[in-house]
Amino acid sequence: MKRVHTLKDLAISLSITIAGAGIFFCHKDLGSCIVVCGLIMLLVFRSGYRIDGKGAVLRKKSADLCKCCKPSILDYLNGMDITPVVKKGNEGGVIHLEVYYNAEEGIAYAQLFEFRNYTYEPETEMVELHYPKAGRLVSQL
Repeated sequence: MKRVHTLKDLAISLSITIAGAGIFFCHKDLGSCIVVCGLIMLLVFRSGYRIDGKGAVLRKKSADLCKCCKPSILDYLNGMDITPVVKKGNEGGVIHLEVYYNAEEGIAYAQLFEFRNYTYEPETEMVELHYPKAGRLVSQL
């Protein structure tokens, strides 16, 4: 996954930069500080994701779930046509589910992690889901 700019990121950064330029005429130091902050945001702030630098811009949702949900989620990611059981919390251990999605294109990429040895270790590879399965999983998080 590669982090990329979204239209919202660009709009926020540019509006801060333009506001700083306007304030510059009233108060030079404050205006130039706000312009610099806007430009730094333009360089650093990226909230979108893209797989291998191509395709649709994706958003990320993640959740820590109870370990009792693991069989249901694994079956769902392996292609079974079921409604996944999603229960947030930490009863009996923790699994971590990361979903990168684009609602307009109806596509999602999901990966399941299990907490072992004080780190999250991948339990599955990145799985591609299409509409309506993608929407069902994202709506549960």
